[in-house]
Amino acid sequence: MAALTQKNKQVVREEDFEIDLDVSIHYAEGLDNPNTYPGVRSRYYKVICWVHPDDQYETHLAQGLPNPVWETKRRMELDKSLDIRFLHVEVLRYNIPGFFPATCSSSGVTVVGRARIPLPKLSHKKSGRHGLVRPEGDGCRADGHIGLTLEMNKLVIPPHRSFR
Repeated sequence: MAALTQKNKQVVREEDFEIDLDVSIHYAEGLDNPNTYPGVRSRYYKVICWVHPDDQYETHLAQGLPNPVWETKRRMELDKSLDIRFLHVEVLRYNIPGFFPATCSSSGVTVVGRARIPLPKLSHKKSGRHGLVRPEGDGCRADGHIGLTLEMNKLVIPPHRSFR
């Protein structure tokens, strides 16, 4: 029996629930200083995020320079057996065909910002604007921000019922 009832109280064992992380990706700001490439009027960006590298989520491409907007939400089921503490985020620029500046990779995709964001406590929600760092040579530099909301939820799995 998955959940036990004792005097109107439900006892839930660890195997009777799952933990989900709701990730809402709102916007990024301050990406790709427009003064560096004054002839560029717009760029295309995508966000990739994960708590475990084998389970990544990608947003749709958003157009904007320097402030793209996504307003998208994704629920990620977390593995309770792992010690997961951070959401990893990368903002990628997809270059317009025919325009490949020297800072672009051969695939036309460039990482313009990364962040490692602490997860909220269970049953808590946190929203904020988080600083991004941009890979540069052997190091990185602060460059832009991403706005997102994280909410950690504990969902009770209903017991399996047999039909007689």
